Amino acid sequence: MRLLNFAVGKTGFPYACFLVRITEMRRWGKMRYSLISLCIGLSLFSGLGACAPTNRSAKVDPIGEFRVGHTVVMGKDMVQGPASREADPQKIIDAIKQATSERLSVYDGSQYYHVAVKIDAYVLAQPGVPLVLSPKSALILQLSVWDNATQTRIAEPEHITLLENLTAKTLIGSGLTQSAEAQIENLAQTAAKRIERWLRDKHEAQGWFAKRTAITAENSTDSNGAGQ
Repeated sequence: MRLLNFAVGKTGFPYACFLVRITEMRRWGKMRYSLISLCIGLSLFSGLGACAPTNRSAKVDPIGEFRVGHTVVMGKDMVQGPASREADPQKIIDAIKQATSERLSVYDGSQYYHVAVKIDAYVLAQPGVPLVLSPKSALILQLSVWDNATQTRIAEPEHITLLENLTAKTLIGSGLTQSAEAQIENLAQTAAKRIERWLRDKHEAQGWFAKRTAITAENSTDSNGAGQ
């Protein structure tokens, strides 16, 4: 199976797969609206970040024929949300890439797919905020999947907003109990779980990773061979 050769430059495949028009979004106020809505949600609905622990030692149910090829995470233009600690964008990118790659590596289907993640914005809860606000850390992401056989994106990128995992340490606000590094790791693990669930939901609803027919597989092989 020949995997796509992902370039890292502006003209490379990963950049093209998530050519998000941040400038246009800001022009129309969409990003601003998302960040304001997020801040309200962080204060009022902190319980929505709860996520039950997953036992990864147990055998997982397959997601159709899904097998991860490349996990591409980009965040060059990520925005620091209001009332957020500062963070090194590269550390956020690396943490999400590692957590997602590890989580998806357990799936051993017969067809390769590439998962692309674009980080639009982040919030790391600050320390010293009054307890009544109980602020939560959060991420705004865009997700898409590319089929290695056809070398095409399955669907348009989808926006998701997620809050940090709710634990005893984050219940009163992770800014009061955790370092920025711990917050990033918590968010990365939460993002990986959400991405896994998103892939499964898409397959169950739309059959994204269904087994290809013999004709489709033959055509894909011919296409890969012609490109070599």
